Amino acid sequence: GSRYREWMVISMGFAIFAEEEQRQEGTAEDRYRRAAVGCWFTSRGKAIPKLLKYEDDSGCLHMIREIQVLESGERYCGGSPVREYRCRALLEEREVRFWLFYHLDTATWDLAFGENKKFS
Repeated sequence: GSRYREWMVISMGFAIFAEEEQRQEGTAEDRYRRAAVGCWFTSRGKAIPKLLKYEDDSGCLHMIREIQVLESGERYCGGSPVREYRCRALLEEREVRFWLFYHLDTATWDLAFGENKKFS
C-alpha cells in the first residue's frame, strides 16, 4: 500500500528534498522507493549525492551516509530528464549497492537496491 510521510534532510545547507507518496508496488528488492537525498553541488552545477534517508516496508527510517558514486549519467524517461547514479555505501556494517534516480522536472529522488537496476 501507499503511505504518505513528509520528512526532510538538510545536508550541509546545500539541498533539501521532501519524500512524497510511495507509489511503486512489488517486492522490497525490485521496488523503487522515494528517498530524501542530501547533495553537494560543485561550482559547475554537478550534483553529488552524499547521504540519503528512506523508509522500509515496516516503517523504519534508515539513513545511508558517505555514498560513493560509481558512475552517473542522464537519460529521458517518458520525455522527462532523469539523472542516474550507481552507488555503494555501508549500511549497518555491510556494503550495499544501489541506484539513485533524480527527476529533474519534479526535483524528486527514487532509490532502488541492487547492482543492475535501470529506471524505466
